[in-house]
Amino acid sequence: TNQSTEYEKPEYEPESPAANIITQPVSPPIYHQITSSDLDFLDQLSASKPQQSYIE
Repeated sequence: TNQSTEYEKPEYEPESPAANIITQPVSPPIYHQITSSDLDFLDQLSASKPQQSYIE
């Protein structure tokens, strides 16, 4: 019973809180900022880059 508890405790404890804390606060802010900036930057680059690159 000692091995079972020790094996499930360290594997479930660090993975649950670490993944939840790193994925929750880091995912939304980073994705939100990248999406807004990326959309504007990609739109201008996509409209000017592919056209010139394809023509040349």
